[in-house]
Amino acid sequence: PKLKSFFAEGVITSAIRELIEDRKTVIYFMTGHKELDKDSNEDGIGIFANLLMKENCELKKIEKFTTFSEIPPDCDVLVIPSAGKKFQESEIETISGYVSKGGRILILLRAMTDTGIEKIAEDLGLKVGNDLVMEGDKSYTQISMGSSGLAMPLPEGQFYVDRFGNHIITEKLA
Repeated sequence: PKLKSFFAEGVITSAIRELIEDRKTVIYFMTGHKELDKDSNEDGIGIFANLLMKENCELKKIEKFTTFSEIPPDCDVLVIPSAGKKFQESEIETISGYVSKGGRILILLRAMTDTGIEKIAEDLGLKVGNDLVMEGDKSYTQISMGSSGLAMPLPEGQFYVDRFGNHIITEKLA
């Protein structure tokens, strides 16, 4: 097969980082609460994970603290990718303790879903609302429920965005 493209700059940069950095940045993804799966490209989180790996990051998973009673000491960043079910109070306390000791966290919240993680965001000074960002194009009239083929009608005047135009802000989302 003929090579169509090769992103040399990214490959070379990643190789240089691997040579000069003492260790890779370790990023843990939370699982077990119906979060988006870092190994799936269906919801875009897999694309994000691939970009992190290209930046010489090591990605790992934590499942509901069944493997760990606390955040592992090698965790540089904890990612909670859009949890779909409530966390246990002990899990919230563990994550809050990690953050209060200077741990870094990326929380992706799912609209209209109470997980308990919202309290951690609020403790960090973020106001968490139960809001959606909506598209004004009336051609978007229902939310697709992924590969299941189901669709949920949206209330009048609300639209779901699943395709993005060409713009520097959205170029990596497409």
